[in-house]
Amino acid sequence: ESPTAQAIAVEMATHGDGIVLDVPERGERAKQADCAWKTHAFYLWATTAYPSARFYAKVEDDSLVFGARLVDALAPLVPIPRVYWGHLMWALSMCFGGNVHPRRSDAGQ
Repeated sequence: ESPTAQAIAVEMATHGDGIVLDVPERGERAKQADCAWKTHAFYLWATTAYPSARFYAKVEDDSLVFGARLVDALAPLVPIPRVYWGHLMWALSMCFGGNVHPRRSDAGQ
């Protein structure tokens, strides 16, 4: 086991705030697709592990979340079922056979 893997295991055991999902990486050429598959794997895991949660959050290790601002931004969305709020960086539709159809009420603005 690598030193990095050991450090991650200690972090997760100490704080209980991380998970590691078994999603294979296919190299530099597939980086965008790998990112989409990892995101998909996370949401499958999260919705299974916590089916009654109102919100799920996926954050990268180079991100900083301001909790109070996030709560203020999400509060108006509570009554809306199955809403996505965030920044979608990669073209998921390429990875999932075109089955992802994002919709926004302010499309084009």
